[in-house]
Amino acid sequence: MSAFALIMTRSLFLVFALGCATLASAQPWAPFHAKPLEAQLRLVSTATAKSWAVLGLQTTFRITDRMAEWDGMPARYIDFNTTGLALELPFEALESWVQTGKPTGRYTYELAHKFDDKVRFGFTAVRRASFLSNLDTPAWNSYLGSLGSNPNPRLVTNDDSLTNNLMLRVLGGRTRVLEYRFSGEEPDDPVLSVSQIFVDLGSGPIVIFTLEANAAELPKVGPEFEDLVGSFGFLENR
Repeated sequence: MSAFALIMTRSLFLVFALGCATLASAQPWAPFHAKPLEAQLRLVSTATAKSWAVLGLQTTFRITDRMAEWDGMPARYIDFNTTGLALELPFEALESWVQTGKPTGRYTYELAHKFDDKVRFGFTAVRRASFLSNLDTPAWNSYLGSLGSNPNPRLVTNDDSLTNNLMLRVLGGRTRVLEYRFSGEEPDDPVLSVSQIFVDLGSGPIVIFTLEANAAELPKVGPEFEDLVGSFGFLENR
């Protein structure tokens, strides 16, 4: 192959690679192999829909630190205990996350990203009620109706492990992945994103993991959120 042909081949490969990278970066991020919607849908508020916080459905957890031995080495865990559910989180999973001095109050357990206090991780669980008795369509649509009161809300991802067999079932339970975006208070404010993972374990409360961030930051903080959620496991000795 001549030098000119070699240069042209490399140039075409570089253009192709850059094109693929640009296309990939333009795709919405979604955790655990959930599939984003092909087009964003505007959320419409349902007059009767209210959030779990307003309805007082949040489960109270007893959160404790625990030292244990793993593979012959000391390991630190955070334990979450409530009626019908006991989870653990390895402390090493908090590498990108820190305790926040100004929690929003929306979650049982809340962390901030170590490089941006406005990026929040939230963990909570809600008792089963008519508002969210399970993750089936009627109850799920009721929850979606509670999101329409945000300014210019758009649904970006709305996927269900029951219909998407490529999705990971978090903690082995039925999993729904949701992302919605809405405008800031001022015209120049960034677009805000809320990503949520709902898990129905068949009994006990419904577990919810949440990421709040600017939409532009999702390519970086999204995978870190995914890693943190994936680190939760069942506490063997309740």
